[in-house]
Amino acid sequence: MVIAAAMEAVGVERLEVTQAGLREGVFFSSFLGGSDPPLFDDVRVASVRNLALQYQEDLTHPTHVAELAVELLRSLDGVMPRGAGLDVAQLVWAAGMLHDIGMSVDYDDHHKHSRYLVLASGLPGFSQRELALIAQTVRYHRKGTPELGDLAPLVHARDAKLLTGMAALLRLAEHLDRGRDGVVVHAALRDAGGELELELDVDGDPALARWGAERQSDLFRRAFGRPLALA
Repeated sequence: MVIAAAMEAVGVERLEVTQAGLREGVFFSSFLGGSDPPLFDDVRVASVRNLALQYQEDLTHPTHVAELAVELLRSLDGVMPRGAGLDVAQLVWAAGMLHDIGMSVDYDDHHKHSRYLVLASGLPGFSQRELALIAQTVRYHRKGTPELGDLAPLVHARDAKLLTGMAALLRLAEHLDRGRDGVVVHAALRDAGGELELELDVDGDPALARWGAERQSDLFRRAFGRPLALA
């Protein structure tokens, strides 16, 4: 009632709760508000890259994984579960850029450490719903059955299906660059009726990438209702 009365008194209809405080607001307004050109073309992209660089010196592998994951997503138009009000491609890209940052803590279970670091950072520019989906996609980029877990209250009920699809694409993209050698240049998925057929543009021997991809059939069946097949 107090908040409603205050909003009515100042004549506003909408109240947005932010992670920043008054101090941050004064700083941004005073030092960044009049920047021309702006310091960041895209706050969301800048926050992801900033976090990635905090924990990784070389972004070659995460950048390639992120690009492959987005390519796979875009090739699944009409198959990938939709997320109302979400830029799913940007969320998949963000998860790809950040999936290995937990290695700075420890290689074993680094997917769990990556999740913690994503959540702890806050990722300015992303909503709590988006942050939860990025964190859980990172969490399941190696193994396990994707689930929202304790972050479920932050997302929509239908986002559970979306998370499974995002995790499946990131896990596949990770395996396609498992050798960290860029052998798989581009990747796409084609709806082949009862299967999703993986088509690869390669520069070198793709044996390791194909071996890794072949292991993703079960998760793809869970995510998209059909198994993964290699062309």
